[in-house]
Amino acid sequence: MNANGYFPAPRPLAMNITLIYYFLPVYNTDLPPAILNAARMKHLLPVYMTVFAVMLLLSARPASAQYVSAYDANGKPRSSADRNAEEARNNQAPRYRPAPANAVKESRTPAEQQEYLEQRAAIRNAAIGRVAAEKAEQEEKKLPNALKYDDYDDADYFSAVRRARRKLTGKYGFVDKNNTVVIAMRFDAAESFHRGLAAVKLNGSWGYINAENKQIIPFRYDEAQSFTGDMAAVRIKDNWGYINRLGYEIIPIKYTTRPVFSEGLVKIAVEEKYGYMDNNCNLVIPYKYEQALDFESGMARVKLDGKWGYINNTGAVVIPIKYNGIYDFYNDIAPVVLNKKFGYINRSGQEIVPPVYDNFLGFEGGIIKVESNGKLFYFDLTGKAVNSKGEQLSPANGRKSANGKGKITRKKTVN
Repeated sequence: MNANGYFPAPRPLAMNITLIYYFLPVYNTDLPPAILNAARMKHLLPVYMTVFAVMLLLSARPASAQYVSAYDANGKPRSSADRNAEEARNNQAPRYRPAPANAVKESRTPAEQQEYLEQRAAIRNAAIGRVAAEKAEQEEKKLPNALKYDDYDDADYFSAVRRARRKLTGKYGFVDKNNTVVIAMRFDAAESFHRGLAAVKLNGSWGYINAENKQIIPFRYDEAQSFTGDMAAVRIKDNWGYINRLGYEIIPIKYTTRPVFSEGLVKIAVEEKYGYMDNNCNLVIPYKYEQALDFESGMARVKLDGKWGYINNTGAVVIPIKYNGIYDFYNDIAPVVLNKKFGYINRSGQEIVPPVYDNFLGFEGGIIKVESNGKLFYFDLTGKAVNSKGEQLSPANGRKSANGKGKITRKKTVN
């Protein structure tokens, strides 16, 4: 073998002389006379000359030359230019040239290298998963074909794909309507099927399978949640994002808090400022709020410069961002705090009970109850003053309101 890694072609010196000597009996006088006479016959001479010419051509090939096929991998004829180019490449470089030890690291950025390692880990986990599945199936053959609902450590209801999650001996799997195991009890954790896919955990990583137990999305996530619509929240290390049912990231996995969709928008935090994006990753409401909650009935509670208020799904302020605190809406009203005083607002932002009271005591039976200076005050859901029984009061006469700007007297409601 020469320095380029090829076996050298025959040389036209000693080898050719030997071949001529032993192969062409016309020059070998040691052979029997009958063979010599036959060899010297005129009609054998062209055969000898042809063999001799072929040997000379073969011996003229360079030592590093390789055979280049006249046909490609598909069986189609190759042009002479392609063959000459391949032969030239073969003659210039050894057949196998090992890459430098650091070639992979030099050709990838740190992020690409990390992604490459994660892909390799996913392939390795998939291979390990196949082995685990085979072992689980062998163990399941020892179990009855169908266990009862109460025989499992944990059980869930059937999904639309007629698969129900079950837990047995510390592992999760799925059964069909006949309570027969159709997906082996081999997963460390599992969620129920949603939109035809189930999030399952295997060997420390989460991925997604379909109802036929085929891996649809690789096991590469540290946490994965069930699909809501066509999206699912996933986490890698400390970063959250969203993927679709094909496994593509529709919201990049780079956010420190789990994005939560509500009414078509998802709350995102960037550098401790909150904003909202749609499911196409379009920024709808800028990142500027110190805190933000999910949308409900077209509004979301937000905090800006230490004050609370409400915005709609376009980012417009619908309830002024001026309150020290706002509680949840119930029956379309919510308690608010302003300068350490309590009151109530409705969804339009109207203060039906002014924030001038020391405390609020909730409401019951359609009656709002607040307290100030040890005295109780009552209002209906529209903000009209009433007594503890719901009877309407008039401010013309009677006891003063909490802010001292009028008197509240009893006025019996006419039935």
